[in-house]
Amino acid sequence: MVVNEGGEVYAGKIALQSLIERIVMENLHSLLLELDSSNAPRCEHDIYKLLSKATCEPEEDFIAKSEQMAFLFNDKAPVNSWGTYFGPYFVDFEENIESPSLSLVTKEMLDYWKERAETTKNALMKARYYGLIYDFQQHVTGEKVNYKIAGEYVISLIKACHDGVCSNFIEEVQKIERAYRVSKLFNKKEWIENCIETAINIEDRIIKHRRFDQIGRCFSLFIGEKEKFLTEEQRNKIILNLEKTVEQLAVCGDPWRTEEKGRLLAGYYRSINKKEEIARVLNVIANCGFIACEKQNPMTKSLIYQGLCKLYNDFNMNDEFNDITRKSANIREEIIKSMGKYPVPAVMAEDKNFDLQGGIEDVFGRISKKFITGEKEAKKLHDENTGNNVYDFLVQIGAIIITHYNDKGIPSVLSKNNNPAINSACQIILSESHALYDILLKAIEQYNADAEKIVDIFYKSIYFEDQKREIIKRGIHAFIEKDFLVAIHLLVPQIESVIHNLVKLNGGDIYEENRFGGLQLKFFERLLSDNGVSKYFDEDIISYYRIILTDQRGFNIRNDVCHGILLQERFDWLYAVRIIHILLCLSQAKALQDSPDSGE
Repeated sequence: MVVNEGGEVYAGKIALQSLIERIVMENLHSLLLELDSSNAPRCEHDIYKLLSKATCEPEEDFIAKSEQMAFLFNDKAPVNSWGTYFGPYFVDFEENIESPSLSLVTKEMLDYWKERAETTKNALMKARYYGLIYDFQQHVTGEKVNYKIAGEYVISLIKACHDGVCSNFIEEVQKIERAYRVSKLFNKKEWIENCIETAINIEDRIIKHRRFDQIGRCFSLFIGEKEKFLTEEQRNKIILNLEKTVEQLAVCGDPWRTEEKGRLLAGYYRSINKKEEIARVLNVIANCGFIACEKQNPMTKSLIYQGLCKLYNDFNMNDEFNDITRKSANIREEIIKSMGKYPVPAVMAEDKNFDLQGGIEDVFGRISKKFITGEKEAKKLHDENTGNNVYDFLVQIGAIIITHYNDKGIPSVLSKNNNPAINSACQIILSESHALYDILLKAIEQYNADAEKIVDIFYKSIYFEDQKREIIKRGIHAFIEKDFLVAIHLLVPQIESVIHNLVKLNGGDIYEENRFGGLQLKFFERLLSDNGVSKYFDEDIISYYRIILTDQRGFNIRNDVCHGILLQERFDWLYAVRIIHILLCLSQAKALQDSPDSGE
């Protein structure tokens, strides 16, 4: 048989491809054998990463694809559209993309996972295989999950916690809670009792390692939800663990977590009408707060005392409530004495004659440049007024609501701010906002500009997305009508959307790996550091965005709004006008080829 040169080359390529595939499958087989017998602590995504390295193109091979998908599904995802426990590790709602997709799971894949679950000795892997079958079978085949699969799933989850193959306590707590929830669905006493025993053992180990912030789940699951199979001995053990936790947190001087765990305990004693125990627990919390106050500034003391007032009020302890209220009055006097002189910068005189000529678009351009205050510009004011405590002033007038805490449980916005430039920037922003608001309203009135006209100006920038036009229009209309609550809620997310588009269209990456191994949109704060943003806006403008939107030392509007922290009374003209101003600034980025020096 004669084969021409081209045929020989083609045959050679086939042989090479076949060799590569054989090597890859041998690598995968060896890896699976190693994992099956391993008890090394891992999370499922660690296994996925190992599988990814061992297989090049999983789409080309059923086994490789089945294995990678098994450990890529996310058991920590929020509620997904499938209505299942496991969900995709990555979702892009705008592009309608999810990975991996439930549509890729077949009956053959479920059968393969069942075979793997029956043969592997690794409890973590066994639990994942059985979990996927339990979760997906009815969606894929239309058949209800059988009792045996549910039982194997529960047993393997419990064994994974016993064998120490989970990467951390959080993983163990999540898995035992999942086992408990499945057991409750089948109302299987033996399973439920095993879950309770395992969960208490996990909590004992957590206490041994002094991870007190992770204590309380047993209480919520078994006592809070009134588990009927919980023995009296187990109940007492859970309460004892919670008592130890409150005691240790109080000794550590952590008033915030002491109150969090102490409230659970006091609530339990209230449910069984033990008034003396309630008083004892609340006094532990209060004493921890008093000791913490000794080292704190007056504002922090005030915040701690407010929390104690609410605590005693919630538990109807009127005498203690009245006592704390009287002490709070003394702290208010300390706050007033601690305040520094607040200098209002004399920068507004020229704004009375602000140039409103040349058309609404030109005026908006001038407004966007005029009222930007970042760290560099603010430093001069700070140098002239060293020693002022701007945050005492801002809290006093209600410009900032204290709701953020650092890793030590101290309100970070009240901690000593080691960046005086941001302090000064806040002062300038606050003092200029009245003028900004007045000038903006005058411009809108002079040019008879309604929401549609303003949105038309915004949309001369390519970074404003067409699908969001109606949202922005309604937000602008609400601002004009002085419905600031609606305006802020509608427009704050659109700022983030514009920044996303700016980064994406300039070749930046808007995604990053999350701690569960999946992908998520980058935090807004990180997007502001992208080259796509710095192409249009200089460092001082970007710092202005941060002070207004994301910096806890500043106004932090984006985070407070999106996390549901901001109180109703703070949805006012001050926040609304700064949101509009940032949209005006962003609208100055007109096209990809533009690269203005100062955000024009």
